[in-house]
Amino acid sequence: MRKSTLIFTLIALVLGIVNYTVKQCVISIEQNLILAQSEIRKTEESLQLLGAEWSYLNEPNRLQMLVEAHLGAMPLKGTQLVSYEQLPSRTFDDAEPLRLASFSDLR
Repeated sequence: MRKSTLIFTLIALVLGIVNYTVKQCVISIEQNLILAQSEIRKTEESLQLLGAEWSYLNEPNRLQMLVEAHLGAMPLKGTQLVSYEQLPSRTFDDAEPLRLASFSDLR
């Protein structure tokens, strides 16, 4: 057997092994990609479901009904609104003095 035939056979064998190894790596990466896409799809579906649930929970009519049932609060009437001039005035003498916080207060 000639020397060149042996060299080309070894080169073909090495390239075949490298090709097989790269192919297996690509298959593994594709499987990871499929799993990641599946997880993304599940997360998007969960987000859509949570968005729909949030919209239902924040529906104004439903919230109004819950407030009236559990808190006893009613909507404001036009007679309850006052202008700024009708508010009682408050002077600085009536207000509490400002107190600065210090680290010793935290204990």
